[in-house]
Amino acid sequence: MAMTTLSESSLSEAGYVHDKDFYHESGDCVVLVGKTLFKVHRYRLASDGSTFGDMFTFPNGEGCPNSTTEDDPLVLPDSVDEFRALCWALYALPLEIGRQIQVNAFIPKFNCILNLFSISHKYQFGSLEIWAKGLLLQHCKPDTGSKHPALHSPRVPNTDLELMLRVATRHNLETLLEAAENALMCRVCGVAKGVSPPPVARSLALAEELGMRRFQGKLYYYLLIKQEHVSVQVQSSTAFSMKAPMLKKRQMTALLHGFWSLSRYWVVLPQTMRNNPLPALTSCTVHTKCQAEWDDLWKSENFQQAKKNWLPLNKLKKMRSSIIAKRDYAAVWGNQAKSALRGAPGDSGRSFSWSRIFKLNFSHPIHSSMYAPIRQADFQLIHLHAPYDSLRTACNSFYNVVDPSNGVPAPMLHDTCYECIDQVTREKKSDEYRQ
Repeated sequence: MAMTTLSESSLSEAGYVHDKDFYHESGDCVVLVGKTLFKVHRYRLASDGSTFGDMFTFPNGEGCPNSTTEDDPLVLPDSVDEFRALCWALYALPLEIGRQIQVNAFIPKFNCILNLFSISHKYQFGSLEIWAKGLLLQHCKPDTGSKHPALHSPRVPNTDLELMLRVATRHNLETLLEAAENALMCRVCGVAKGVSPPPVARSLALAEELGMRRFQGKLYYYLLIKQEHVSVQVQSSTAFSMKAPMLKKRQMTALLHGFWSLSRYWVVLPQTMRNNPLPALTSCTVHTKCQAEWDDLWKSENFQQAKKNWLPLNKLKKMRSSIIAKRDYAAVWGNQAKSALRGAPGDSGRSFSWSRIFKLNFSHPIHSSMYAPIRQADFQLIHLHAPYDSLRTACNSFYNVVDPSNGVPAPMLHDTCYECIDQVTREKKSDEYRQ
């Protein structure tokens, strides 16, 4: 069948435009995406085992099988950016491809690679999907000489991070999801340098739309911490006003309910931990010392609310600081202790977050999207070491260290305390995974 085309004036009147990069006169397949016409080569679209090969075997118009002219184009529901990314990958020269895969380098076409991964997955371009996914995963790894991945670069705009969240959520890619979430959270908190932080309300709306409960929890907790610095007392009143930015009524309810939930859990936490005895290992010969150290950590007086430190997780930060202070005090016992503080030979420096002992959440029964677990291990500012960190120091650091008071080597402390508490840690972690 002879190919027929619309005149330039007809195209303009219909609102259609030719894509400036991928409308090849030698092409034999016209594709309409939105209001943009692409003219490409059919064999390229049908390559790599894609579903386009099957599409071309079906009639596209009445009495006109395989018709892909401007009068009767192949209509796709994708975005223009996604299809343009696919065309770029199908037509790109080796030099252009090579620029995207330099080790520890920012991906010049980051947005394009995101769109390419999404559309290649949809239409089953097997090798293109694997290639794009590999580039994105590489982009999430820390650069050489830096603790941050290239994703934290100011050259990645906030909109690209939001797109990455959408793509990762749609295709259930946990690695990409976590990397984009952490990068965006750093920007919300103002930690990222050289880039304007996105509005909290915008990020919260995106988290709700995508059902990202963990991300919602981080954002709510950030707002809660921020209120300590921006709350203003109402003139001639004992009341304080909250400066929560552009929150909807249900979001404000979730914020207040989350703080109430954290506060109530803080009240019952010490008793809960004391009511659960520390299990003894068979190798533990003096378990009473392990239990005594554990009970001492959870004494009620350690949990009393100070006047200005009213945030529960800030309390746990203070407990962590206290533990570290005890550990650092050991340095006065000499260089041998200092060396031991860095960990015994073969010791991997085990530590865990308080989220393995208990979970906190912002939730409200009237709206499911308000439920957003906070896992402290995912929030860098409140990551806490284990209580047994101080015990490991005592067990490993003071063995055969001279006591300066009498010049006599100190006796070996109970070196199975660490094992008992470490066992609890592993059990709690297993319970968490099972949940």
